[in-house]
Amino acid sequence: MSITKIAAITGASVSTVARVLRDPEHKCHSMELKERILQTAREIGYVPNEAAKALKSGSAPKKIFHINILLTRVNSDETDPFYSEMLRLVEIEVRKSGGLIENIWRHAVFSSEKKTDFPEIEKSAAQMFHDAKQKHDGLILIGKCSQKGLKSLKRYEKNLISINRNSTTYEVD
Repeated sequence: MSITKIAAITGASVSTVARVLRDPEHKCHSMELKERILQTAREIGYVPNEAAKALKSGSAPKKIFHINILLTRVNSDETDPFYSEMLRLVEIEVRKSGGLIENIWRHAVFSSEKKTDFPEIEKSAAQMFHDAKQKHDGLILIGKCSQKGLKSLKRYEKNLISINRNSTTYEVD
């Protein structure tokens, strides 16, 4: 997919789409437009043409890595300002590093040992990774993840990073 296609879908100019995708901290005149551009890029699987970029700059193309993100403290129909901001910052850093966000999942079932039994956690994990469209290079957990949740996620993903204030007992980075 191309920047031109994203521009057509979102109603933004090609140059605005290019600036937003190239620089995640770009100050777009409308945050709504910026979010629409980023969401559309995610949905259509936009991948920057690294060969063209390398040819233009005279450098060797770098590997693009594909990342999934799991927010464990909220469900899909909930929003939390803290975790929304954390997600935004993680997305910026992933893009700066040459990565692409493949999926963003929200499942509170992973956060509490008390609320949920293991079969429900396992079912959620299986569904997430079954629905993943592309091969991915890792999973970033945002929020607390229960020991049952970590055990289940490790069956599907070997590269896990956790961003939270509660210890995961050094089971993940």
